[in-house]
Amino acid sequence: MSPEIYKKVFIFVMLGLLTVSAFFIRLDNFKQSKLRSIDEIVYYRMAKQVLAEGLSGYHTMPYGKEMSDAGRPLPAYFFKPIFKYPPLFCLMIALSMSITHPTLVAAYYVPLLMSVLMIPLVYMIGKECYSRRVGLFAAFFLYTDPISIATAQKVWMDTSLAFFIVLSLFLFLKALRTKKVLYFLFSGVVCGLATLTKYPGILPLFIIAYYGLKIDKQLWKNSGYWVALLTPLIMLVPWFLWNLNVFGFSFLSIREHASQRHLEKIFMGIIVGGIGVMLFFMFRRYQKNIHKLFHLSEGVCRPNIP
Repeated sequence: MSPEIYKKVFIFVMLGLLTVSAFFIRLDNFKQSKLRSIDEIVYYRMAKQVLAEGLSGYHTMPYGKEMSDAGRPLPAYFFKPIFKYPPLFCLMIALSMSITHPTLVAAYYVPLLMSVLMIPLVYMIGKECYSRRVGLFAAFFLYTDPISIATAQKVWMDTSLAFFIVLSLFLFLKALRTKKVLYFLFSGVVCGLATLTKYPGILPLFIIAYYGLKIDKQLWKNSGYWVALLTPLIMLVPWFLWNLNVFGFSFLSIREHASQRHLEKIFMGIIVGGIGVMLFFMFRRYQKNIHKLFHLSEGVCRPNIP
């Protein structure tokens, strides 16, 4: 066999070892841990309700009543007929539980699989952008990343959200390389899946739009690019209509979805983000003058060497 074949086999084996070992190590850690966060119980309980009642069971009212009766203060969305986030993560958990058993471990298979699939995914991005060596290092760093490990050992939607976001950007990268409409479509669909998991999943859409506005304006002439931009928004329509049918236009208010403490964080984030955007555009506007200033300073301070 040629050296190239040996390299491919080596990378395949290494990625396989990282992915499989991550799966079993994280699964064992989850089974050994007895501590469960309230979010994990929320998603598990809702998935069981969805299995029994269909989409009408996508709410936290029974669990909210139990905790409220026990004296625990809860935000208002615990007592709404629809949970505050889109239902994809809960539906995936319900599917896992229907295939195996309606247990918490079955619910955990979803974030577990998403977390370990991220390992070969970041390899493919590193390989696509740089080289196979960079991709392999990226996969190893993700394998050892403590934040990734911690979130991957909980029944949280964060790993699913991260997987869909990264996959959407990888498919967009493939679309840029090939100019194929199918890759643009897949990128938009996966971005839609990320958004239907949790609202920050819409972020790839802004990256895709920014790329067309600032990097490659010719993309706007490509029908596939428009597909990538519009597909996530179209996929959100059923969720929007469902909320509109239940709450009316009041569901657009963030007070329906957050406690007072969360509202304070949201407003602080808006203020800090606004200041950051303002500083960015100020820098862009006066960038040439700043460069001239530093260039002049360097000229003044540089010693006069003959």
